[in-house]
Amino acid sequence: MHRISSFYKGDGMVEAHIGKHRLTIDKPRYVGGHDRGPTPIELFISSLGTCVNMVISTYCEEHNIDPTDLEVEIRYETDNEQEHITYVGVDIEIPYGEIENREQAIARVAQHCSVHKTIQTLHNIEFSILGKKEIISNIW
Repeated sequence: MHRISSFYKGDGMVEAHIGKHRLTIDKPRYVGGHDRGPTPIELFISSLGTCVNMVISTYCEEHNIDPTDLEVEIRYETDNEQEHITYVGVDIEIPYGEIENREQAIARVAQHCSVHKTIQTLHNIEFSILGKKEIISNIW
């Protein structure tokens, strides 16, 4: 099983440990964040955009379409409290690629990005809560 850990660093800031990488994530400004890193929603949306970019650029390379400067822009909206995402749109620009009637094929490839597939199929997240007492008893 893969694992990613996040650690509270104070003042609303969290550090995610992803393998050998460290990412700083901050609360949104409207709840006291200081823009020291992306918000959780921004990180989530960027995961979708980078995943789509990777599968499309791979498709382009395999089909002799120039992927130079390929850009995936994600447009999204949140509810008034900015608690959850209510709309996501994906714009894919392949400025140097001759795509000639391949728009539908490229769209199908984009939908096969693992983040998109996860969003479409994940129905449950399991939470396990451990306090000081439970953590100590697990060590001994």
